[in-house]
Amino acid sequence: MASSLKEGDAVQVVDREATQADEKNRTFFNHFRNTRGVLEKLYDDGTATVVLDASTLPEEVRRRHEELTEAARKKWLDGLSSEARARLTPEEQQFQMRYTILVNVDDLLPAGAAKKAAKASTSSKAPAASAPAEEKPVRKTATGAKASAASKSAGESPKTLTLSDLEKAEEEALRRRQAKARE
Repeated sequence: MASSLKEGDAVQVVDREATQADEKNRTFFNHFRNTRGVLEKLYDDGTATVVLDASTLPEEVRRRHEELTEAARKKWLDGLSSEARARLTPEEQQFQMRYTILVNVDDLLPAGAAKKAAKASTSSKAPAASAPAEEKPVRKTATGAKASAASKSAGESPKTLTLSDLEKAEEEALRRRQAKARE
């Protein structure tokens, strides 16, 4: 199943205990279990980088990630001159550090398959007390959000953005900002 994965796919890390082999090659830790994200890059050695959705991290890890993000944002803003800070839009002042992990491809499931497996295991054992957590979409840029709003108004289901979609939107936003600065 892992061989069908490609860059940009929504994935979920499997739920299993870390082994001594994992500790040695440092490609799986218990706090990775059941996290979800987007497959960023596949490597020839059977590993992959995944940009995790921070909301799927365990509470303690997520809190620490948020603290580090806030500290980095504050340090960055403090390093700017007041003139440069004043030129930033509110969107430019906000940023989110990515939480990227390196895992074996065998420890990844397509996000949809992981949900089906969770439903099957809970329905075969006993009725579930609560529904599985809903999958969070990839953070969208301003152009992606407009496209999503347009598709919702047209009655279509929103498209999950791939890494290349995000990169194209980011490049377009940078071009617009540079053109605006030249005016």
